[in-house]
Amino acid sequence: MRILCVGNFSSPTWDGSIADEIHIANALEGLGHEVVRWHRDKIFARTGIREFDFCLIAQWDGYDDEGLRCLPHPLVYWAFDRQDQNQNWHKRLIEYSDIYLSKRIADSIYSNWRWLCDFAPEFLVRSPVKRVKDIDVLFTGSYLPWATERTETLKLVDDHFNLTIHSVTPDQWKERGFKHVYGPAMDDALIELTADRVAQAICCGGFVLHRWQPLSEAFFHQAIGYYYGKDQVLEEIQYWLDHEEDREKLAADAYDVSEQFKVYQRVGDMLTIVKEKL
Repeated sequence: MRILCVGNFSSPTWDGSIADEIHIANALEGLGHEVVRWHRDKIFARTGIREFDFCLIAQWDGYDDEGLRCLPHPLVYWAFDRQDQNQNWHKRLIEYSDIYLSKRIADSIYSNWRWLCDFAPEFLVRSPVKRVKDIDVLFTGSYLPWATERTETLKLVDDHFNLTIHSVTPDQWKERGFKHVYGPAMDDALIELTADRVAQAICCGGFVLHRWQPLSEAFFHQAIGYYYGKDQVLEEIQYWLDHEEDREKLAADAYDVSEQFKVYQRVGDMLTIVKEKL
């Protein structure tokens, strides 16, 4: 197929990482498709361009209506993060799209929504070096004012265990009393509480304790541990800290099947969904 990908293809991301759309475009090409990349702030009507089978657009709050009207259809919007539904730019992208992909079950209110879960970049692998564990729990993620359960859960964990947070918003976590907060770098952890990085943690050989959400068990199966709310999280963390062999076996078993969580698999799933409109 010939696919137009619109996203961040020339600017550094806000946290310095490789943009998700670059991993996706590379995987599409690796699967034998022709990919044309348009940087997100350079959308305009173009002539003399062959037709595309579909257009894949990545999340960004800077698209304007004129630019979106220039994009060909079918138009597929893939929101990699859990976006707040009250954001006007996000709602506008959903309205313009023929298919809206996200992992947020609440998005099922949109008729064009289809569920698509996490992926990990192809290069992620487990470190060959066995390191000494120096913290109890690691959380990687941003402070989000609307994510009150996240903040309350982490506060409970911080009061009872040695919690470390790595984040692109360290100052906001520190302002709320969290003690061990650092920039967006990974560390050695016994238990990782993740935001949107479950697949990435699995592909690095980490053990993940995840807040259960509908369909998470259908995707991650028994590759991770689950907790069902902040009232249970302390008990689950203590259990896994006390059962190190069980914890490490679960992480090792998950790593053995980690290829299913990588970008090539997820792009293949995306193509299966998109063919509904082709």
